[in-house]
Amino acid sequence: MLRKFNLNTTLIKCKFENHKNIKEHLIKLIDSQKAEKINTRDEYYDDNISQTDWKNATNLNLPWKQYFLPYFENTLKNVCTTMGFEKFDLSHLWFQKYNKGGYHNWHIHGGNYTGVYYLNLPKGSALTKLLDGFNLSNILSYDTEEGDMIFFPSHIIHKGEKQLLDENKIIISWNIQFHTIQKNLLNYLNG
Repeated sequence: MLRKFNLNTTLIKCKFENHKNIKEHLIKLIDSQKAEKINTRDEYYDDNISQTDWKNATNLNLPWKQYFLPYFENTLKNVCTTMGFEKFDLSHLWFQKYNKGGYHNWHIHGGNYTGVYYLNLPKGSALTKLLDGFNLSNILSYDTEEGDMIFFPSHIIHKGEKQLLDENKIIISWNIQFHTIQKNLLNYLNG
């Protein structure tokens, strides 16, 4: 017999401090990036993503990523340190655009953490929903606005709700591996 035990996990939400300074130029770079539409409906997937560069998620040398990464690196370092780690590896970075009717159904990610940066989020846009692994009938949503970033364990089942507005929602997502526990925590934990 399987038993579930509730174990708290870490979800981090923060404001991206450079959002206002880089938003317009970043959107222009993303708009010039080769992207594809994903409209899949089969026995497993049900997604309607207006544009994404997911196929290039491991290529960190694309112009929009080269522009974004120097700003994003400080946030990654802060989150890494806050969670008790010394190092991280960013393995995937991609954008997704959602026109009216666009959505990304329930899914999970690789790495040990994933995240979402709400680059363009008109008021009233669809947000990310997370499924509570302890109580699968409990769907969690966090009050989020444009310029926010959220980080959560990549095994948490989540989705991007259907965009009901006529305005585009643009997110940037990533998969990251946090590793190497801070030495001061090792000493503390062993004591």
